[in-house]
Amino acid sequence: MKVYFIGAGPGDPELVSVKAMRVLKTADVVLYDYLVHPNIILAAKDAEKVCVGKKKGAHSTQQKDINQLLVKYAKEGKVVARLKGGDPMVFGRCGEEMTALNEARLPFEIIPGITSAISVPTYAGIPITHRDHSHSVAFVTATRANDIGNMAFPNADTLVIMMSLLRLSGIVARLTELRSPDTPIAIIEAGTYANERVLVGTLANIETMQENAQLNPPALMVVGDVAQLHHQFNWRAHLPLRNRRFVVSRSHHQQSTLVDQLANLGAEVLTIPMNDILPNDSALKNVNLSNVTHIIFTSENGVRSFFRVLTNNAMDARLLANKQIIAIGQHTASILTSFGILPDMIPSVSTSKGIIDALKTELNSSHHLLIPTSCEADNAFETLSATGANVTTLSIYNNRIPADIDLKTNWIKPDDIFIFMNTAAVNRLHDHYDQLPAHTVFSIGPMTSQALRRLGVPTIHESDAPSIEAVIQKIIHIFERP
Repeated sequence: MKVYFIGAGPGDPELVSVKAMRVLKTADVVLYDYLVHPNIILAAKDAEKVCVGKKKGAHSTQQKDINQLLVKYAKEGKVVARLKGGDPMVFGRCGEEMTALNEARLPFEIIPGITSAISVPTYAGIPITHRDHSHSVAFVTATRANDIGNMAFPNADTLVIMMSLLRLSGIVARLTELRSPDTPIAIIEAGTYANERVLVGTLANIETMQENAQLNPPALMVVGDVAQLHHQFNWRAHLPLRNRRFVVSRSHHQQSTLVDQLANLGAEVLTIPMNDILPNDSALKNVNLSNVTHIIFTSENGVRSFFRVLTNNAMDARLLANKQIIAIGQHTASILTSFGILPDMIPSVSTSKGIIDALKTELNSSHHLLIPTSCEADNAFETLSATGANVTTLSIYNNRIPADIDLKTNWIKPDDIFIFMNTAAVNRLHDHYDQLPAHTVFSIGPMTSQALRRLGVPTIHESDAPSIEAVIQKIIHIFERP
């Protein structure tokens, strides 16, 4: 029984702390703000997830109701993660929530986060302090219109004004009374996200610029000479995938390489796994491995689940001695290698047909093929039975639909770009999200592309080879900037 107040940072999911991610994985309940990135929320894989955020123009959870929820869940003996954008102690109303827990005599812990007051200007290339321009900085919020006309803004070289874009006119009028109309000001919308936009002007012209650009909350303002440094220090400008958000539907354990490479190129990535992999420990119960001559691995999940089932049944890799091990492609081969197995064959064409073509002239009635795969896999390899070989397709893992799949699809935005690495993810997403044909889609290979075409997706960019590296190269080629 404990409540953790966790700072989720400004938006970019990689800006959350290691401790925060560790605690989230143990949480029973997550109460999250609207602006917290979905990838951070989904780190609490098995937790109940409750949105208690506040969004301008939409239904908002009242603060007293949030306090009551914290007390309720904690009294039930649950580990509660209260996820707040930025840092929980910076304009986050954390004090009211801590008071409610103190009054109920319930324990809590605070895990700081990177406040958007610092990180959002930093991502926009605006140093809030600078030896030549700013020796002091103050953080301000101006959420009540009636207060702005008489607001005593701090006398700092740099002002960072948070959560106040809708009060721009009043803020500019008040600041013009205190500072020169030539004072630089920057407005940063959706800082650290793919849809970040930055306006840089002066107190004299920023309202006209905003009227034309129509930036939207969430946004903050930076007032002072440092604001004009955005054009000089905009370090994200050269990243080829900046301002683009991709949706990756791979399992959690398969995401890192693809997600990391996209992030390094400046992209935002929404990771919403369409499957929940559960190894089937009874799969080998009626299989005599000593009679098997070939084992064909067609996916990373098949490899990992096969070795997990071996271990769970007090077996090990020595049972694979003298068997021909076949991997459908380089990625599957690399996973086998991590288990100490070097495949005997990788077909030149990394598809089921590629394996069939490579084996059909070599097999006879003395051979027994084992294909550890998903419970949803087709029977493509049954055609090899025509050689006289015994072919056994083994459901080594169950590929379940995640319980929170509808929550995940709610986070998809109209401009998101999808990356699909298999047909199962395509079909599952389509079952729960009927707008897929409206998106640009990248596909790892012909079978995945075929599934997309059947669903009416018109814009499909197919990788030149079935590998993560080839997918990345295709993405760069399509979105390469002059």
